[in-house]
Amino acid sequence: MANNYAELFRHYISLTQGYELPAALEHSTAQAREVLGRISESQLGYSYQPGKWTIAQVLSHIIDAERVFAYRAMRYSRQDTTPLASFDDDHYALHSGFVNRSLGSFLEEFYAQRVSTVMLFNSFTPEMLTYSDNEIGKGLTVEKLGRMIAGHSMHHCNVLVERYGI
Repeated sequence: MANNYAELFRHYISLTQGYELPAALEHSTAQAREVLGRISESQLGYSYQPGKWTIAQVLSHIIDAERVFAYRAMRYSRQDTTPLASFDDDHYALHSGFVNRSLGSFLEEFYAQRVSTVMLFNSFTPEMLTYSDNEIGKGLTVEKLGRMIAGHSMHHCNVLVERYGI
């Protein structure tokens, strides 16, 4: 991820304004269904300019980031104070095996991960949603991580529409 985590996190969270957390996840899932449903198999290798991720890498990144953020939320909810390492999204995108994947496999994995994420957040008590870390996110709460998950996929769906022409 970029060096200014707090700025990125604020952006993703801001995309969920006006929604309670469960509704933010529902809204971002509906947006993903609409946008991702317009991608064709032949577009997976497309990048809007040299040096930018292909659509396949964007899809892989959305899934990887959701998995990482959900894991962090689970850790915070359990009051696990073990320091967490950051993850290098460019490295992950490059080494995700994206070239050997079909569109169907990306979509199936995204929706399976989202169902798992929603189930995880549904399991949290109101108190657990207030738990936070002391490391990477400098005070991110479990609820804010849920909003980041929703906002992150919303951000990348917007990028797919605006820059990739999906």
